[in-house]
Amino acid sequence: MRKFFRILAMVLLSGAIVTGTVACSVPEKPEPEKTEEAADADQDADLEVWTFYDRNVPGYYYMFLWDDIAKAQGIAVDVKNYASDEMETKLELALVTGELPDVFLTPGGTFLDEFIEAGVCEPVDEYIETLNFTEEYDIPYVDGRYYEIPCMQTDYGVTYYDAMLLEKMDLEIPKTWDDLEELIAAVHAYNEKNGTSYSAISFGDKDGYQGNLLLDMISISEQVNKHPDQIEDPVLIDRETLQSSAQKLVRLNELGAFSEDYMETGDEEAVTNFIQHNSVMLVNHSAILSHLIWNMKEDFYTGLFPGMYNTDGNYRMIRLDGDTRPGLCINASCKDKELAGALCMEYVKRINEENIKTGCRTMLKESDIKAERLLERHIEMNSLLDNAAGTIAAPSAMQNADIKNLIRSLTKDLYSGQADTQEFLEAMQEAFRETK
Repeated sequence: MRKFFRILAMVLLSGAIVTGTVACSVPEKPEPEKTEEAADADQDADLEVWTFYDRNVPGYYYMFLWDDIAKAQGIAVDVKNYASDEMETKLELALVTGELPDVFLTPGGTFLDEFIEAGVCEPVDEYIETLNFTEEYDIPYVDGRYYEIPCMQTDYGVTYYDAMLLEKMDLEIPKTWDDLEELIAAVHAYNEKNGTSYSAISFGDKDGYQGNLLLDMISISEQVNKHPDQIEDPVLIDRETLQSSAQKLVRLNELGAFSEDYMETGDEEAVTNFIQHNSVMLVNHSAILSHLIWNMKEDFYTGLFPGMYNTDGNYRMIRLDGDTRPGLCINASCKDKELAGALCMEYVKRINEENIKTGCRTMLKESDIKAERLLERHIEMNSLLDNAAGTIAAPSAMQNADIKNLIRSLTKDLYSGQADTQEFLEAMQEAFRETK
């Protein structure tokens, strides 16, 4: 049974492996039918590239930079962009059918296991060495080799607070669970007095993402605070902490922390609701920081979820992209691997430059690019990282899509009230009975 709960912890703390590339999902517009001329152009492309970026975060350049690079080098690249939540299914299907493109973005972590074992990922050691990544991104595979080139910033679980609503309701950012319960009560009191309908937490679990992210934050923080001297990375959650965390989620629902339709609200809509000043708090990830700045200016704060600070004020940041950052793989069957590698290197350099300009940290050593504008919200995020006692990887980044989807389904039952805490734990145990 002990083994079960160690493995259970690894799969329960489920966020999005691809949070570095996912922000709020934007439905992809149907692609127009290609003309015969366009189809011929695709066939004549020197390389085919698959990306998985939603349009609002972290910026259009993540998608269109390939075209700029190809144009500058006088080559033709067929770039296909898909929604972030399609990444795993499309890549796994392409692996089975043998239709992987020359270059493809992946979520990293153990997702690559079967791809590497199948021999479809070209080793990219020479490119990693040439690019000179910082220690945070220079992480080889278990065999000591590299099979993907990191191209995304590390992503962290954070909480955003609406500055306008905090002032309007005379509220302070909550640091403890008791503070949070008081804030929720205060929001309800304000609504009743003023005939408004603000929610305490902008939250949507229609796609199962935010619900699992919130469970990540609560479970990890409780385990770390309970055993501050026994920190492992990733954190392994015991049964007692797991049950306590599930009870806290139920408690939030009972207190009315979320809007009434939160089970029918998706991540994109939840972020939009926050931007429109409909909620005091938003539980999400650091990759949407620029998106919020573009849409809200300085009308919000960046912080942590209540309870993530321990008694002496220390805290740890939760990394949402696991042991290997989302990056680029080169297909071992690519006819021009040298060209693919050259484009990938240029892409990473340019992406890093663009990120630094908007206040992000560098992925590459000895970068001489300076931020064009460092806003208060960037300073807040950097301060969180600088003052953290450390970072901890969300164990969900190590799991495959089937396990993640199963956990999301069970967690949704918990949020919706279709399962109480005990039923939830029993369902989890039944789902992983083979690991006993």
